[in-house]
Amino acid sequence: MKHSNPTVLKEDLKTGFRYAVKNIISFILGMIGVLIVTGIMMLLVAILIFIPLILLVGIPGLSQFFQAFGAIMEQSFNPAAISLIVLLVIPFISPVFVAVGALFGMAREIVESEGTSVQGVFTWYRSRFLPLAAAGIIMFGIIFGPIGLLFGIGWITLGNTIIGLPSAIIVAVSTAWIMISLGLTSMIFPGIIDGLPVLEAVKNSFELGTKYFDRVFSTILSYIGIIGIMTSPTVLIPFSMVDSLPNTMPGPIVGIMAGLGIFTFVGFFVILFVVIPALAISTTKVYMILTSNGISEPEGNDDFDVSIVGGV
Repeated sequence: MKHSNPTVLKEDLKTGFRYAVKNIISFILGMIGVLIVTGIMMLLVAILIFIPLILLVGIPGLSQFFQAFGAIMEQSFNPAAISLIVLLVIPFISPVFVAVGALFGMAREIVESEGTSVQGVFTWYRSRFLPLAAAGIIMFGIIFGPIGLLFGIGWITLGNTIIGLPSAIIVAVSTAWIMISLGLTSMIFPGIIDGLPVLEAVKNSFELGTKYFDRVFSTILSYIGIIGIMTSPTVLIPFSMVDSLPNTMPGPIVGIMAGLGIFTFVGFFVILFVVIPALAISTTKVYMILTSNGISEPEGNDDFDVSIVGGV
């Protein structure tokens, strides 16, 4: 069954969450380790970029550059300045792309054998570093490039203040494109883990996303919806309280904000170590089915035993 229906979608989500919970310790330890390695890599990138600049122009010259750059950004939405920020940011976030891709490597092991190990994520991080980094940069460009172009066109035609109907249109189109592009690019990382070259993985992802539109997008949009529901109280509750703050007693406000803080912390933990791994597992399962790689899912095994190495 390569196309989607409610039963298929339910099984895809069920598989993702079942094995994310079953391997939660592996995911927690592996992701913490990879985040540490990613932080070190980002620090090394910063050293490689800023040390030569400091030697070239000195600390005063570098400080003047950032002050001038900040002044430009405060005056208006400048597409040229935004583009420069993106170029500066990409080297720093490339290790993050690799970390996300390595998560899909763990998901691949789970789909194939129902288990993974803490060491597995480091193996994928090391063996697929350059392809995953390149794939992440391409995904970043596909998702956010058109949005930046759209805002740039709005800035050129409407000036540095975009409000009212034009703003609503730009936001709506940008949101729709993010949803569409996330679906079309969702199979890139599984393709890289499968051994495809970067450009072939991108092409393959677009082909799967268009040919099996219902299966791919139902999975991705379901997880986006789950994350949206989980994060909505953190956004909506403070926003809804703004008008009532003058008439609200300090005690209830403190209690509500404390409860919201606890909810946000727990929600962040669940999203990071359960929902995102479940997304990787479900997406990998869908990829393997759509590319006709045989996978078998055990029947009648609905237990949620937690283990450090998959089913051991």
